[in-house]
Amino acid sequence: MQSFNRVILVGRMVADPEERYTTTGRRVVRFRLAVDRRPRTSQTGEQIRETDFFNIVAFRDNVTNFVSTYLGKGRLVLVEGELRRRTWTDNSGQKRVVYEIVAFRVDPMDRRPSAPEIPEEVPGESVIDLEETLEDETIDLEEGPEDFEDDNPPY
Repeated sequence: MQSFNRVILVGRMVADPEERYTTTGRRVVRFRLAVDRRPRTSQTGEQIRETDFFNIVAFRDNVTNFVSTYLGKGRLVLVEGELRRRTWTDNSGQKRVVYEIVAFRVDPMDRRPSAPEIPEEVPGESVIDLEETLEDETIDLEEGPEDFEDDNPPY
């Protein structure tokens, strides 16, 4: 049986996206997403709200351009991607593990009047359906952060 790895989240960006470049010159955009759980009621009748935080990373040019140009802290976004596990050894010799969502689609879910106008299409590709190019691009995250300029973990 074939496995299936798909994550769809709707939440708010915790901070502006962080843009970095790999040693090969490829742009990588990272941000954290806050996703509220459904409120639950305590034994005293008080509403309890909990929030989960997810690390999001995007490699594709169309996604990195869109996120870094049009999205920022506080924006409500839909993220579609795959859950990936990455391991590396830090400078002190400790083995580290991080789970992150590798996004192949990021769409705004709110409208900000002061935000720049969002185009319907990025030249050559649709902003709405970025999944079409997923099969064309394979990203090996198991190699660890050697592609990054430093050995610090991304978060």
